[in-house]
Amino acid sequence: MQRDFDEQFREFVKHLDNYYSSGTWSGFAIGNSGLIKSRNIDLIMHTFADSGVSKQTSLFREELVYISQSFVFDRIKDFSEVKILSLPCADGKEVYTLAALCFDNDLDNFSIEGRDHSYECISKAENGEYLIDRKKIQEISDSIQKGYFSVTNSKFPEPNLKVSPKLKNKSEFYVQDILREPLSDSYDLVFCL
Repeated sequence: MQRDFDEQFREFVKHLDNYYSSGTWSGFAIGNSGLIKSRNIDLIMHTFADSGVSKQTSLFREELVYISQSFVFDRIKDFSEVKILSLPCADGKEVYTLAALCFDNDLDNFSIEGRDHSYECISKAENGEYLIDRKKIQEISDSIQKGYFSVTNSKFPEPNLKVSPKLKNKSEFYVQDILREPLSDSYDLVFCL
């Protein structure tokens, strides 16, 4: 059992070193030394995932927009129906970005699923209300004018941006840990950014 933990732990830390910015693991480890001493690899991995490090997302992230515009929409424009998966979807911003991009590219025959292991993230995604800084609001002003989002007069720290029913109606969210539960459906596109 000891060796199993040690192997799994090394693999987990190696994964973090490969896919997260320098210092991510050490910062987490310093704040969670008692958890690491417990030698419970499942608890360590879930606590890391729930810590927020892996939940960072943004509306109209440059990579997502570029990939969608450059490679995806021309290839799917003639599909009779397009089923899209965003995984992990975090708080849903990328799902709603994809929905807006689909409409902008004259696709009406689509549905998007967002899946994440975090109940908290899925709850935020389903709610569709976000606290966005003024700079980002200016960056997405075109999408606000198109009615995909609306700005509220809420004061900090309350959400000041709401997702439109048009985008919400094309988006569904599910709690799922794909490392433990395989996907049971098929998709035309899967975004895992």
